[in-house]
Amino acid sequence: MRHRLLLVLLATPVLAACELPPLPYGDGSGRTVFVTGDSLVAEAEALVTVALALDGGRVAVRAADGSDIGWAAARLEDQLQLPPDVAVVAAHPVPAAGTNSWPGGWDRRDRRAVRDVVRLAAGVGCVVWVTPATHVWEGGRRRRARFYDTVVAAVEAAADAEPNLRVARWDRHAASHGDWYADDGVHHSDAGRAAYAAFIRDSVRELCPA
Repeated sequence: MRHRLLLVLLATPVLAACELPPLPYGDGSGRTVFVTGDSLVAEAEALVTVALALDGGRVAVRAADGSDIGWAAARLEDQLQLPPDVAVVAAHPVPAAGTNSWPGGWDRRDRRAVRDVVRLAAGVGCVVWVTPATHVWEGGRRRRARFYDTVVAAVEAAADAEPNLRVARWDRHAASHGDWYADDGVHHSDAGRAAYAAFIRDSVRELCPA
């Protein structure tokens, strides 16, 4: 209980700016929510956990820097012995440094990983796939990162193939918010991490209603 309380105390000041529901903290009696993703999820793990738990859910997060769709699919498969009610996938291929293109392009490994997510989604009540941003911010200016258009198109096509899979378009939601990004133009600022957590929570509410 001490650890749960500490998580709330640390995360609540940042989340307050996104108008998250007030305490009391979720008692864990609701549905189970599993979240897997890359560094954006890892950096916002506490905020994402609290945002979802405040709706009364039992939340588990598995995220790692540099993880791609295949890694996230493997983490989702690990959960299927006791399938969650809702799963959130927020991972994508990681571009080579400074190039915004994956070595070799969008290849069969990526396509196979997308098919794995589609296959696994059939075993979960509802899966929300959070798209990557399709832009980066440089010196306060937005620049299109066209590599990610391919990722978003693949995610949309995957959702057409599996009715349990829904798409949350973070790329659209964040498109005009340069203040949500850190100096590297890719990772999130404090405000961005809070906005990302709130977006995941709201997407689960909207796309996977209880």
